[in-house]
Amino acid sequence: MLASSCGLSLGRWSQDYDCKDVTLSSSVDYSPYMYGPGIDMQLKCSGQITIERKDTIAWSLDSRAYDKMSRLNRSNPALFCVLVTPAEVGRWLKLDHDGLLARSHMYWHWGHELPALKKEQKSQTVQRALADTEIVTRINRGGE
Repeated sequence: MLASSCGLSLGRWSQDYDCKDVTLSSSVDYSPYMYGPGIDMQLKCSGQITIERKDTIAWSLDSRAYDKMSRLNRSNPALFCVLVTPAEVGRWLKLDHDGLLARSHMYWHWGHELPALKKEQKSQTVQRALADTEIVTRINRGGE
């Protein structure tokens, strides 16, 4: 719904060879810079309390996935996304006459901003702050 309202196409991948679940792409010509930019997204979802820390969420990635997402020479930038949902499946969504309520929070991290893996490192934990205080402050001020 969101991608469509922004004029984007959604490409789905049936195989996870390149650590991407969906690709958001545009058919806009941003001449002379680029035509049809896209973003490759790796999507994760969990209601597990084990990924939530005091001030962050944390997700461990194996070295293969981490390396593919953090490469600087990708044609499409990678976006690692983690959707944190309530542990009880029946509480994820609420649909009534007022609309659709999703009780979840999406956290994301650009792949090119991930630090390089150390040699022989088998995995890396990606952490994101639970709340971006700058964004929360701007929202509370009405978007100023």
